[in-house]
Amino acid sequence: MLKSLKPFTDESVARDVVRGQYKAGNVDGKPVPGYLEEAKVPAGSTTETFVALRTEVQSWRWAGVPFYLRTGKRLAARDAQIVVNFRPAPHTDLSRRSSRANKLVIKLQPEDGLELHLLAAKGSGQGETAVAGVRSTSTSTRRSPPNRVGAYERLLLGCDRRAV
Repeated sequence: MLKSLKPFTDESVARDVVRGQYKAGNVDGKPVPGYLEEAKVPAGSTTETFVALRTEVQSWRWAGVPFYLRTGKRLAARDAQIVVNFRPAPHTDLSRRSSRANKLVIKLQPEDGLELHLLAAKGSGQGETAVAGVRSTSTSTRRSPPNRVGAYERLLLGCDRRAV
């Protein structure tokens, strides 16, 4: 699939990529150095410690579907998840009443599971119909390390540990 990623241009990098470094701050109430103050980091280094990007896969199946990737060091939370945002249904009035998208969240780390977030109509069906968010959650109870995640999940979890 990496071969199918749409190549970046100077224009798309400026529009679709955000890069940065963490600065000095506090973690759990204790002061921590910024990236440039870390041991063994050359002065003036421009190495990124955070990146967020929007990309596309060039194939008929994924045409026009944006993929958003975010990763970094010293973020507020340590988790790995895949979020699938569904497009609003074009034939329903419900999609115009709320800006919240229906989405499927596949949680990989620290706890694996699924969350399904949907907008649903509630009311009697006569007159004005209210829209409310509905959330369904399923977590895995498998805890033995070799069986905790499958092969594709291990691949995704290992992406930040391997040089590309």
